[in-house]
Amino acid sequence: MKARVIYGRTNKYFVEGKEVTKEEFDEVVTQKPFIPGKPPRASSLTAWPMTSAGAGVHPEQIDEAEATNKRMGDNVRYVREGENAGDAIFTDRGQRRDHLKNIRLFDKDGGYGD
Repeated sequence: MKARVIYGRTNKYFVEGKEVTKEEFDEVVTQKPFIPGKPPRASSLTAWPMTSAGAGVHPEQIDEAEATNKRMGDNVRYVREGENAGDAIFTDRGQRRDHLKNIRLFDKDGGYGD
């Protein structure tokens, strides 16, 4: 199901491409990644924590990488098991920016101030 809200002087609610009332929208969409009535911010809390395969390590190197991160002054953790094992876990934009700078990666998805 595809649902979206267009924010403006009067918000417009859509479900499957069809405009609906707010009540109908709320009936269909029970989990919302934002506070109702307020548009989501660019650095929305729903984006964090964020994982990154590009900043990740091989699963066998997680302990070594976490020790290195600690020495460099950041506490980036890694996914320990599952399909995404070894992916870096960032808790906020600042942590991501600092860690990527420490490991000398350029963030092409970074916004203003990252």
